[in-house]
Amino acid sequence: MESSGEDEYYDDSNEPTVDEVEELVERILMSPRVSVREDDSPTPSDNESGMETYDRTLPGQHSYLGSVRELSGRTILDENEIITLPLVSIRGFVLMPGQIFPLTLFHPSGISQMRTLINSTKTFGVITMGIDPSKCSGEIGTTAEVFEYQDVEDVNSVEFKIKARGRQRFKVVSVRRQINGTLEGSVIMISDNPLPNPLGMLRLKSSDRQFECDFIPVNLTSGSGDGLAAPGDNGEEGSAVPGDDGGRVEMRVIVSYPKKSLANLSPFPTWVYQMYETQNLVSRVRSELGRSGMGGRSVKVPMDPEELSWWVAANLPLLETQKSYILSLKSIVQRLRAELSFLTQCRVLVCSRCSTHLANQSDIFSMSEDGPQAAFVNLGGHLHETLTLYQARNLKLVGTPSTEYSWFPGYAWTILECGTCHNHIGWKFTAAKSSLKPVKFYGFSGKSIIPTIRTAETGVPADGGIRTDLADLNSEESGVVVI
Repeated sequence: MESSGEDEYYDDSNEPTVDEVEELVERILMSPRVSVREDDSPTPSDNESGMETYDRTLPGQHSYLGSVRELSGRTILDENEIITLPLVSIRGFVLMPGQIFPLTLFHPSGISQMRTLINSTKTFGVITMGIDPSKCSGEIGTTAEVFEYQDVEDVNSVEFKIKARGRQRFKVVSVRRQINGTLEGSVIMISDNPLPNPLGMLRLKSSDRQFECDFIPVNLTSGSGDGLAAPGDNGEEGSAVPGDDGGRVEMRVIVSYPKKSLANLSPFPTWVYQMYETQNLVSRVRSELGRSGMGGRSVKVPMDPEELSWWVAANLPLLETQKSYILSLKSIVQRLRAELSFLTQCRVLVCSRCSTHLANQSDIFSMSEDGPQAAFVNLGGHLHETLTLYQARNLKLVGTPSTEYSWFPGYAWTILECGTCHNHIGWKFTAAKSSLKPVKFYGFSGKSIIPTIRTAETGVPADGGIRTDLADLNSEESGVVVI
């Protein structure tokens, strides 16, 4: 697709320009059965005959990086273990456990550090602070494990490309800068504090005699925390007693009970407990994802509560502060409640500079089987978490389409700017073949957009009404308690 020499505004809610009409006519002539929406882009559910459906496994392969070498093995670090890790500070990027991201290194010291890691643990830490080590103490980060890499060294350039996966969380104790400029930190590994089933915790314990109880002794190894295993969804309760070997032996009581009977015996209504019941939260989050289009049938949405909480955090268009807040939460229930609050309230995406309305939550869809948002790296080594949408507004195109280094094979990208303040928003992707669907879609850089709440009066964000912290949603006016 060719664009005119001058920048032209793209506002999907207004009348199309002459160039848009010409493009639309050309598309219709080449593919007569393409359905047309407000912005002449097909919906994600189009089933036109003769159209080729895009392979949604391609974006996650990051084939634009070139040929890579695979690594095997995994390093698992113990809870509360204090270790020394090489640290990489990526401004604006908060790595979640399970999230995959690429990285391109150009500096010789960083490349040397990564080469050493490849031959040892393959693990480094990712933090989001700036380059000042004195400000990193107490911050929460995530370990990253390299599973693919490419070492390019020729006369013209030296670069090192990797693909890594987030693994475990840690808390920074101290950070120091090495002589070669790289960061190294002392960190302590942290994990979730499992919360019990609320009905099991707040039940009338005298009624346990009505149900079947099993007493199971569990030997606790040294260094396992406070020695108490967390109760589960079946009403587990534990107590620790000294063992013969000087250690501690836990007597775990497993109580099997019908939830309906317990609800009748509890002091509060059932809906109060459901607000903190893990499986109920999982069902509500998955329902919201399906309603918003983020969790379609072609998307691998995890079923496990912990994996789901991290998957949602990695795929929601959250601000850096919001992601850091979720990363710091120490229980699955807290994370799912915070994410559910965001999904049910933040329906609008606006420009981070001028607050111009760019898209709605319902415009989001997944071009990758891994979810609607993924991390990609450009030729300059800049990392962008890119959110895919099939519809957008108040934008303008800059330059001409290009397939070079395209994150979505088979699509050409064109730079998108905010139509009001010219802030870089992301890219418009157009199919290189007329038979490929969707014909076009949009990719928003997470650094350039802000999620906010739609007002009831106007249907768009109010001036100055942008919520920048999930904690702001925990207020009386919102009617929703986050944690």
